[in-house]
Amino acid sequence: MRLRHTLFRTRQISACFLAISLASTISAQATVPAAITGDAPAPPERASWLWPTSSHSVLNAFVAPQTTYSSGHRGIDISSEVEEAVVAPDSGTVTFSGSVAGRSVLVIDHGGVRSTLEPIASTLAQGDAVVRGQVVGEVESDGFHCPTACVHLGARIGEEYVSPMLYLGVEYSILLPLPR
Repeated sequence: MRLRHTLFRTRQISACFLAISLASTISAQATVPAAITGDAPAPPERASWLWPTSSHSVLNAFVAPQTTYSSGHRGIDISSEVEEAVVAPDSGTVTFSGSVAGRSVLVIDHGGVRSTLEPIASTLAQGDAVVRGQVVGEVESDGFHCPTACVHLGARIGEEYVSPMLYLGVEYSILLPLPR
């Protein structure tokens, strides 16, 4: 009985070492996105985007993925109402308008950075020009992404996802202790 227990423990330990070794090998070969290595595109000199809905309440923040294909939240979710008007955050050209994985998506190229808006119903088509603040669609209910209606706003420079907050001009407060 004792011998069987010892063999079981030895196999467990061997399996753990194998898993750690394998994980180290895989992570050493993984591609780390530029946002983490510091090679990410520089943020804009001046935040210029408009909020796409009347709300400025962020339900889910941007979370950069650890690697190109790992999980993360590649944008922000902004509280909204179903059928609320969605406006273009800046002037640009529609590069995609259609369905991705069952959700309506609109992509606008603003000259170096692309915004993605979803789920929104839009009559715009690829190649259409939009101006800053133009109504580009209305919020659809997707029923699973947010507990209430929301608009997902993403930002990409090339193939790199960046936080849309950089373009919305959001400044964070820093709390300092009061002098005694």
